[in-house]
Amino acid sequence: MPTQDERIGTLEYNLNQFKTETFKVYQDLTMETVMLKGLMEDSVKRSMIMRNQIASLEQNMNNRFEAVNNRLETLEQNVSSRFDRLEKLILDRLSPA
Repeated sequence: MPTQDERIGTLEYNLNQFKTETFKVYQDLTMETVMLKGLMEDSVKRSMIMRNQIASLEQNMNNRFEAVNNRLETLEQNVSSRFDRLEKLILDRLSPA
């Protein structure tokens, strides 16, 4: 049977080993937490950049749609004006003089 000094020595050795392993685990956990924080910050920055790019693209598309709409309205007015003149010309020729 081990003596009390041997049992205490074994207990101290196991306690020191536990402290060493615990410190290593905490160290690894801290490093992983720092890495995760960096990745999250990078993701947030990328999300903000994407949000700004999408807003810019949306504004650009709205401007283009507005320009196309204005162009179509101008074309519609021109066609309507030409048909009105053509109709007047035809009616003037068909009416008895």
